[in-house]
Amino acid sequence: MTQEEVAMRKREARERCLALRSSLDPAYRIAADRDISRHVLESSPFASSPALLTYLSMPGEVDTRAIIAAALEAAKVVALPRCVPGRRMEWHVVTSLDGLVRSRFGVEEPDGDPATLLDSSLMGQALALVPGLAFDRSGHRLGYGGGYYDVFLSSFEGATLGLCRTEQLADSLASAGLVTCLDLPVGAVATPAGILRL
Repeated sequence: MTQEEVAMRKREARERCLALRSSLDPAYRIAADRDISRHVLESSPFASSPALLTYLSMPGEVDTRAIIAAALEAAKVVALPRCVPGRRMEWHVVTSLDGLVRSRFGVEEPDGDPATLLDSSLMGQALALVPGLAFDRSGHRLGYGGGYYDVFLSSFEGATLGLCRTEQLADSLASAGLVTCLDLPVGAVATPAGILRL
C-alpha cells in the first residue's frame, strides 16, 4: 500500500471516528470518562510517576481535568504541551488551568514562558497521557493527523497511557491499513472497563 493510500484511509477513518464520537450520548461520555479517570488514578504508573504529561481535553475527547486536579492535589509535577515548529511539543509545568492561551488548533496551552519548561530530568520518570480518535489492543492509535505525538513518542522514555472509550477501541488498526512505521504504540490503554496492559 502506498503512502498516499494510507493517508487516504486515515483521513476516512478520522471522519468515521469523529462522527462516532459525536454520536455518543453525553451522559454516557461523562460516566465513561469518570471510569477512565478512576482507573488512571488507581494505576501503578500514576502512583509511581513524579510527573504527569497530559493533554488538556477538548470537547468530545476523554476528559482529563479530573486527572489533572488529582495530580496537582498529590503534589505531582503536571505539564501541558505547547506545539512549536517542527511538529514538536514543549512541555510546560502548570499549577492550575488559569492563564492558558488558545493555539491556532483551538487547543488551550501554556503561554510559552521559558521559566515554566519541564525539567528534562523528569521526562524519563513521567507518565504521559496520550489522546487519540481510536486505539487498538496493541496500543496503536489513530491521531488527528498533525504528527506531534508521533514525534514525541519517538523519543519519550517514560510510561505512556492512551485514554479511550470502549466504542473507540479497535481490535487492530494495522489490519485496517492504518499503521505505518512512524505510528508508535502506547504502553497501555485506559478504558471504562480498566487498563489494557500491552
